[in-house]
Amino acid sequence: MTISSVTAERSVPRHAAGMGPEVLLLDVPSEGLAPIIVQAIGSLIRTLRDTGVTIVLAEQNMHFCLGISEDAAVIDKGHIVYRDTIAGLRANEAITKRYLAI
Repeated sequence: MTISSVTAERSVPRHAAGMGPEVLLLDVPSEGLAPIIVQAIGSLIRTLRDTGVTIVLAEQNMHFCLGISEDAAVIDKGHIVYRDTIAGLRANEAITKRYLAI
């Protein structure tokens, strides 16, 4: 499983009473869904990210995560075994082969 955190620089749009989400936690939002729905969810997450919402994403679908996240942590048996940017993760062949099968 991977936990990814993505942040954006713009301000968060505020809703009623001047409050809006600052952080959104998502636990495996793509699980069991058709690919077209997963694409739509990814688009919505990217839109939220681009408005300034910090998103913490726990996800097993690495292709989904890699298209959304800026930073990643790989967790194995409850321990963080790797933490870096997505670019660093993609470049780390040992980690991608051992944990991500990509």
